[in-house]
Amino acid sequence: MPPRRWQVDYGDGWFWIDGRDHASKRTFNLLTLFVPLTQADYERRQPLPTIPTG
Repeated sequence: MPPRRWQVDYGDGWFWIDGRDHASKRTFNLLTLFVPLTQADYERRQPLPTIPTG
């Protein structure tokens, strides 16, 4: 069975990460977590109350 890979259609072609390339997959995972954070609408967010426990 060939190794699994991640692929995405972007622009005029397909880009993929080989299933054995763990460093690239880990980096891609981090990017997919951080990019939505940069696109958040911070002006509409309410403050988060915190309760000290110690």
